[in-house]
Parts: sequence; structure tokens; C-alpha cells
Amino acid sequence: MPTIGEQLRAAREAQGLAIDDAHRHTKIHAKILHAMEEDRTDDVLEPAYARGFLKKYATFLNLDPEPLVQEYLRSPTTTTTASPLAGGRSGGPASHGDPLRPPEAEAAPARWVGPAAVAVTAALGLTFLGVLVRDLYQTVSAPSATVRAPAAAKASGTGYKPVPGTGIATPAPKPLVPKSQPLKLSIRAAQDCWMQVKADGKVLFQNVLKKGSEEIWTASDDLELWVGNAAALSLTLNGRALDPLGGGVQKGVRVTRSGIQRPKASS
Repeated sequence: MPTIGEQLRAAREAQGLAIDDAHRHTKIHAKILHAMEEDRTDDVLEPAYARGFLKKYATFLNLDPEPLVQEYLRSPTTTTTASPLAGGRSGGPASHGDPLRPPEAEAAPARWVGPAAVAVTAALGLTFLGVLVRDLYQTVSAPSATVRAPAAAKASGTGYKPVPGTGIATPAPKPLVPKSQPLKLSIRAAQDCWMQVKADGKVLFQNVLKKGSEEIWTASDDLELWVGNAAALSLTLNGRALDPLGGGVQKGVRVTRSGIQRPKASS
């Protein structure tokens, strides 16, 4: 099984990122990034600091940080020795704004934050109440599309859905996999490809799928894929070939009973 450092390095290289790129985005010192990828974290950081850096770096690389942090905590090499890079016993914790400072080491909030937070919360509450009343009025006053839908659609109760704004019922798309069967996703790699596979929200695979390898994962509702070289993969769902994922890095691609669902592009 690959070490924590090997998983971090493989994920970074699969996305075409250099250590300097990771340093610019995470503000984590390059020496610490090198140490984490070489499984020398305890040489430069205390465990309390190391957990924060590891979680931040894994999240940046689109990895699930919790399994990596738990694996680090189980490591017999984890010690409480002070680190010169992290401040140490003599130097104290790193100063505010220092790229070596972990996420958990943020300074305590100023005294005025409490009253300000209360005022902001009250303002947001009034705004939310206004939106809720407006939406409730629109819901009650607007004509129901279901009432205007054809009688056949209402009588069947299944297989039809109203077109928004028209009240016209149209056949719902037929799923590729019926609800009576579990999802069985097969992935074959034409080239080495780093990937993460989640089934029903649980991470099942987080590694490099070697060239020529084929793996099968099962889920009840859906699977989620994060891949570094999408063009190298061929997907089959319950024996039925799916459309190509495309090229490059693909994030948050879901495979459901209806097939592949890509995340909406952020505006």
C-alpha cells in the first residue's frame, strides 16, 4: 500500500503541479511540502502542526484528508519533538501570516467580534424572513403546473414529469440501471491514471490505476470520480459502455443509474 507521501506526490504529479505551484496556492513552505511527500513530516513538524498541514495539502490536491490524517496518527514514528520550522519550544509558535503556520493556529478573535456577529446574525435573520414570506406568497398565488397537467399523467402517478412553466407532462428518462440492481462500475486504464473513487459518499480507492488494469466498484445510489488523466479511462456501468469522460483533470463526476452526470460549471 502506498505511503502518505507517495499518495500526495502521485496526486500532485497527476494534476501537472510542481512543488512551487502547491506552495503558491497553500502558502505552505516548500521544505514542508517536500518533507510530507518524502514521509519525513516528523523531521520538520510537531504532530499538532503536522495534522493541520497534512489536511490542508490533501484538500488542495482534491484528496480526502481524513484517511491520511488517521494513517499519520497511527504511525509509530509520530512524536512530540519540537520542530525548528514550526517554532519549537524555544521560538514559540509561528507568527500570524507566516506560511509555516497551520490552519489550527489562527489567532483568537478580537473582543468586538462577538457583538458584531450578533448584529450580522440578526440582519441575516430579517433578510431570510423577508425572502421566506415572498416565496410563500409566490407559491400560493402561482398556478400549479400539476393541476394543468394532462389527466393521463396524473392518473399514472409514475413515468411522467411536468415541464416547468407549461404544465405539459413528458415521459421521464429511463434509467440505465433499474432500482432493483446495485450499480457496478468497471474502469479500465489505457495509461497510468491517478484517481479517487467514492461509492455512496465513502472513499473506496485513492491511488494510481496502472496501465492495462481494470477495477470494479459497487454502490447503492451513486459513485463519484476525481481523475487526473480522464482520456486514459474507459467506463462500463452494469455491462453497458458509458460515454468518454473527456480529457485532462476531471473533478466531481458522478455516475448514477441514469449514467454520467458532470458538475455544473461555476459562474
